[in-house]
Amino acid sequence: MLTYSFENIGKESIYEYLYKCIKKDIIEGRLVKGEHLPSKRTLAVNLGISTITVENSYGQLMSEGYIYSVPKKGYYVSDISGVARRLDINRIYHQTGQILEAFHLQHGLSL
Repeated sequence: MLTYSFENIGKESIYEYLYKCIKKDIIEGRLVKGEHLPSKRTLAVNLGISTITVENSYGQLMSEGYIYSVPKKGYYVSDISGVARRLDINRIYHQTGQILEAFHLQHGLSL
């Protein structure tokens, strides 16, 4: 069962903190491809939080490709090799844009 402590989350929302914890567990291999995740209700009861909070966290993870759902079966960890590549490409694209912007500003060029 997934267990996380919400004692020291600071200003972060519970949904966002839970989303980041599960995402980290997937990226670091503690949750592996094809692993069945707890139902929204089971996880909410286990953690003492709202089912809506778990639903929002799972929804964010699904939208980013970290998990997927099978109707009437539940949520499962995705193969994240493609997700990691997409995130790397997005990060490189963003960093390249920042470098180009700095270059243009430094040399008095317009974008």
